Amino acid sequence: MPKEKPKRSGAFTAEENQVLRSAIDTICAIRDISPVDLVDAGDLRKDTNKKIRGIWQEIAHYLPDRSQSSVYRRAIRVINPYKTGPWEREELQQLHVLVAQHGSKWTRIQAELNRSAESIADKWREIRQQQALGGEAVGTKKRLTWNDDETEQLRRLLLHELGMEDNVTTFLEIYNKVEAEGIKVPFTAISRQLGGDRTRLNCYERYLLMAGKKRKTKKQQDEQHLEANKRQRIEAAPAPAPVHVPEEVTFQMQEATAEVHEAVDQALEAAAVAAAAAVASESHFEAV
Repeated sequence: MPKEKPKRSGAFTAEENQVLRSAIDTICAIRDISPVDLVDAGDLRKDTNKKIRGIWQEIAHYLPDRSQSSVYRRAIRVINPYKTGPWEREELQQLHVLVAQHGSKWTRIQAELNRSAESIADKWREIRQQQALGGEAVGTKKRLTWNDDETEQLRRLLLHELGMEDNVTTFLEIYNKVEAEGIKVPFTAISRQLGGDRTRLNCYERYLLMAGKKRKTKKQQDEQHLEANKRQRIEAAPAPAPVHVPEEVTFQMQEATAEVHEAVDQALEAAAVAAAAAVASESHFEAV
């Protein structure tokens, strides 16, 4: 049985984003749903809605070089209609009220907060952490301490998500691979697999700390993605077609090369004769 071709990683190209957008529109039209419904459906593994069930597998067929989870994560970002960025104090206060009313029904809360269910769940985990530490406000630098077991679990999850072998690979080696290939690490999925008590930002910061690196600015991240896209376009470009040289031209080139070699040999021989004559003349002069 032939070995399956490894899936592509790293930033999506402009062409891939266009194909993905077209696939989403086409399949959503067939299923009579809005692309926003895909965001509202939440986790890839929890698509219990009959209209949504199996849709990511169909969409992923349009991008065979990408894994289904990679297509899912990129699609959510492409079609996400909700607000992003730092949370305002009024939003945090409203979040407390809505959680008191609806519990952890994040898809229901997102409509009232205009934030994605994923972002809301992540923020609530952060609030719970702060409350456990006795913090008065969300967003302080105080964090629960990572133990060795959690750190090792984070390393193994990174290896799994990146398709790397689990041997002696260090955080720095993982970091270098991510940077070299422009890979987008799914820290949200990793956060869930750690039990939900660690936010994606917690995981990202721990990863950087263990690799001995500093957090990148938005400008640096954009530059990295542009460089990754450029590299992928170069790698995807077709190889130039081989140039066919007629046999007659090849023969003429060989003849010309032989003539050049012969002329060089003659010039070297003449130079050697002249040098020998000069030495002989000088010896005769000294003898006289």
